[in-house]
Amino acid sequence: MSSRNMRLTPAQRNSSVLISQTLFESKKLNRTLTIDQLIAWVIERINKNVELNVEYFEIVDDVHLIPIHSWDEHNDKVGCIAVKVGNIRLIDNIRYNS
Repeated sequence: MSSRNMRLTPAQRNSSVLISQTLFESKKLNRTLTIDQLIAWVIERINKNVELNVEYFEIVDDVHLIPIHSWDEHNDKVGCIAVKVGNIRLIDNIRYNS
């Protein structure tokens, strides 16, 4: 648990759980949605919570950390996200295997 999490209010802490929940659910949707569709789905789902505001969510190549545009590109993929919760910036990531 990051020290930033300790600065969240109880309500913000409860809301921030949606970030990891959404990332885990996105693993089930990978390859059923395009990369762009999955990115839009993650951002929309998290931003529905008024406590949360996605700064970015990108799916990148796990070796070079370059954004990818197709599930067929080489290497494993990693979803990287930054979300503002009040004035706190939380970051997380999740691995999508090829």
